[in-house]
Amino acid sequence: MHQPGEQGRDLDYKIQEYKEAGKTFPENQIIEWFIQLLLGVDYMHERRILHRDLKSKNVFLKNNLLKIGDFGVSRLLLGSCDMATTLTGTPHYMSPEALKHQGYDTKSDIWSLACILYEMCCMNHAFTGSNFLSIVLKIVEGNTPSLPDRYPRELNAILESMLNKNPSLRPSAIEILKIPYIDEQLQHLMCRYSEMTLEDRNVNCRKEAAHIINAMQKKIHLQTLQALSEVQKMTPRERMRLRKLQAADEKARKLKKIVEEKYEENNKRMQELRSRNFQQLSVDILHEKHLRGTEEKEEQPKARLSCWTQEEDKERQPGGEEEFDEPTSENLPESQPIPSRDLSELESSVEDIITDLGHHGMCLHQFQKGPLS
Repeated sequence: MHQPGEQGRDLDYKIQEYKEAGKTFPENQIIEWFIQLLLGVDYMHERRILHRDLKSKNVFLKNNLLKIGDFGVSRLLLGSCDMATTLTGTPHYMSPEALKHQGYDTKSDIWSLACILYEMCCMNHAFTGSNFLSIVLKIVEGNTPSLPDRYPRELNAILESMLNKNPSLRPSAIEILKIPYIDEQLQHLMCRYSEMTLEDRNVNCRKEAAHIINAMQKKIHLQTLQALSEVQKMTPRERMRLRKLQAADEKARKLKKIVEEKYEENNKRMQELRSRNFQQLSVDILHEKHLRGTEEKEEQPKARLSCWTQEEDKERQPGGEEEFDEPTSENLPESQPIPSRDLSELESSVEDIITDLGHHGMCLHQFQKGPLS
């Protein structure tokens, strides 16, 4: 069977096409389209958008997907109690409250959606008449139409509730989607679309891409033909001038391309030089830090060694001074007489002691020379 919506037409065109061929839509196809419309209407009403002109001509069909369009007379409801009063829309799909110039809200779109559902099932309008007034009377005072017996009772009950004369008794789009019969069909559709393979999606994408490419090629071909016709109308002098302009444009394009390539090349060189300089600078800094660390490590033992030598000298000097303090008359006992010795013998003995003591002996020798001399 021919897949509906392949030509990208509106729903009214598809209905008329099937009606002229004496065919009707399958029940599962009607339910699928009806659920898509419910989802779209619920999306609008959640954002407080009132379409006000829902009809099959404003429902676009492509690849079996429905899209609601033509929001030319739509309105944004500012609050939940806000209602529109302007008489707009197509008579066959208008709600009773809209025709009676009463305030109407989102429930008016639900009435129009029910009229579209009836049209998909019966291939005809829900309310018909020979003129505008007869259609209005049927909508306001006439009986609620029913679906043929071949359709489920649940679907017929949904249609009758949507065509209730009292707007407050009509269900909203989200309430219809929660009805078990519709919810079951919705879950089935979701499973079917989730099982769609990646290959099928790629095929659809390729088809759309091919269609776009063909359209662009046709447009380019038409533009080329138009340009050729304009060239043929020119005089030889004008054609020569056009050729010169085209040659100049081509030369300018080539020069522009060369300049861009040179610019990119210079940018790459500058980036390479900057990276090299940065790396060299990093290496120099690291080398300098390494040298400073080595010098500090070499200086530390020398400093410690000099400190140790000074400390040893300090420790040794007090001991030597105590050991070789000059004897004074106070330290000698008074009762013992000082023995007299030869001066030459004393000097020789002092020199021997100085030789044995080393550095401390030199200091003592210098000290001894003063008193002795």
